[in-house]
Amino acid sequence: MASGLLRVLVLGILGAISAVRQVFDEPIGPTRRSKIEDELPPVAENEATLWPTVFVAMLASNQAHTLPQFLAYIERLDYPKDRISIGIHTDHNVDNTSAMLQEWVANVRPFYHNILLIDSDEIVYVSEPLEWTNERYQHIMRLRDRCLNEARRQWADYILFVDCDNFLINSQTLKSLVLKNKSVIAPMLTVTKTSLYSNFWCGTDENGYYKRTKSYIPTLERERRGCFPVPMIYSTVLIDLRWEASTQLSYEKPPPGYQGPADDMLVFAASVKAAGLQMYILNSDVYGHLMLTASEYSSLDDLRQYYSDYKMTTLCKAMFY
Repeated sequence: MASGLLRVLVLGILGAISAVRQVFDEPIGPTRRSKIEDELPPVAENEATLWPTVFVAMLASNQAHTLPQFLAYIERLDYPKDRISIGIHTDHNVDNTSAMLQEWVANVRPFYHNILLIDSDEIVYVSEPLEWTNERYQHIMRLRDRCLNEARRQWADYILFVDCDNFLINSQTLKSLVLKNKSVIAPMLTVTKTSLYSNFWCGTDENGYYKRTKSYIPTLERERRGCFPVPMIYSTVLIDLRWEASTQLSYEKPPPGYQGPADDMLVFAASVKAAGLQMYILNSDVYGHLMLTASEYSSLDDLRQYYSDYKMTTLCKAMFY
C-alpha cells in the first residue's frame, strides 16, 4: 500500500518537473525559424491575427525627380500602416531630395508606426552624382547593413528594401510577398515590354556573375508564372527576419570564401547562399517597374529627361493593368 502511494507521488513530482521544464524551455518573443523551409505555418489573411511588422528601408540620393511618384506608390500599398516602420537615409544630394523627404515624412508620420529619417551632409565619397566608385559602393553596402541591423533592433518580422526608382504600381505587392512565406523574395519588376532588364537573374556562372538561361525570358514575359527559386534578386527585396539563418545575412560583410567585388547585391546573394536560404522571384501578377541603372545616363539632366519620357510611356500604362 505504502509503496503504491510512493510510486504515485514520485510520478506526480516527475510530471510537475516536466511541465516546469516545458514552460521555461518555451522561447520568449518572436519565434526564429531554422533553415528548414516552411517550418512555420504560412501567414494567412485572417481577421483574428495581425499582419507581420515590416521595416521599409529606402536609400535616396539625387532622386527628386522620382520621389513624388515613388512615395505615392509606397503610400498606396494595401498593408496596415501601423504595422509598418520606415527608415530613410539620404546624403550627397545636389537636388531637392532632402527637402522633399522632410516634407513627406512630416505629412505621413502620424499614419505609420515609426519613421526614421537620417539626412546626412557628411561627405563620405567624392564622385559625380551618377558615378559609381568603389568608395560609393562600400558606402551603400554599409547603409544597407545599417538598415538590416535597425530592423533587427526593432524586432521587425520583415524588412523590405526598395530603391527609389522602383515603382510598385500594384497596391497588393507587399501582401503578396508576405503571403508567399519565403525567406528572401522579390516581386518581378520590368522596365518596358521590349526591354530584357529586370530585377532578377535565373542563372549565374561559377563566379556568381550573370548567366542567361532558357527560363529567363519566359519568366520575364510571364509565360511562366508563379514563385520561382533564383540565384539573384535586387532593387526591391523582402527578407523574413524571423528565420534564425537571417542573422547571417549581410550586404557589407561577405561570407568566408567570397572572392567577388565589393558589390552590395553580389555580397548579399553570397550571404544568402552561405546561410542555407533561397531567393525567390514572384511574377504571378504585374507588380511594378524600375528604371535602368544610373550608369546608363550621362548626367542628372539626362536622367530627368529620360524619367519624364518614362512616365509617359510606362507608368501611365499602369492604369490599364
